[in-house]
Amino acid sequence: DSDLLKLAHSRPGHVLQLAQALPYVAELVETLEELHSSKLVLRNMRPEKVRVKNGRPYLYDFSLSQFLKRKEKLFEVVGCASFLAPDYYSEDGYGPEVDIWALGVLFFYLLLHEYPFHVKGDSEEAFKEEFKLKCQEGFSFGRALQ
Repeated sequence: DSDLLKLAHSRPGHVLQLAQALPYVAELVETLEELHSSKLVLRNMRPEKVRVKNGRPYLYDFSLSQFLKRKEKLFEVVGCASFLAPDYYSEDGYGPEVDIWALGVLFFYLLLHEYPFHVKGDSEEAFKEEFKLKCQEGFSFGRALQ
């Protein structure tokens, strides 16, 4: 038994190859689909929160999770800053989409051993500025796909 972070760090360059990462991410997509169909927003998706047992990923920390009532939105900013979706800062609130964003960040991290955003500080303004700059520069998965 391990977690995705330890698994990735045990590999050369501390990364998983695309073919190694895809099965984990595909299963996590299915898991999120199940959670979201039950109106549960996880809000804490990151590699150290995903256990790997017999080659399969399992979510185990639901401490920040919240069930949504019909058409309800959440407004509280919780979780690890590197995995927070821009939706957390929306005046309209957020829902399950923040988990999909965090899964994308997790996938990026597993492949490249870095986060797509490097926000200095934890303010909303710092995040928005970094997000804006990164969107202008663009993202590259080139290294991971070689």
